[in-house]
Amino acid sequence: MSTPREIDLTGSNDDVARWIWKKLVPKSGQASYVQAGRSRRAIEKLRREAQGNGNINWDDRFEMLVDFIETTLLSQACFSDDAKESIRQDLDRIRNFLPPK
Repeated sequence: MSTPREIDLTGSNDDVARWIWKKLVPKSGQASYVQAGRSRRAIEKLRREAQGNGNINWDDRFEMLVDFIETTLLSQACFSDDAKESIRQDLDRIRNFLPPK
């Protein structure tokens, strides 16, 4: 898979996510970039579990995905301290999700 020189960020969030998935995430194996492949796969697994199952199958594997996303995103110099704090808060919310009773 060749990596595009420019990322197309036009359109809705869904359009951008779909473009990233189609252009940067290989069907199998390692992606060229952590952000493009492994991070997107981890986010997609968390999304599917939350939306499809209400996190009923939550276990240490999902915790590992959240930890991976946190480590990956917080190591990026492109995020301000405020953005990193927002990322931490969002990921803590995911970690401590309680399904409605």
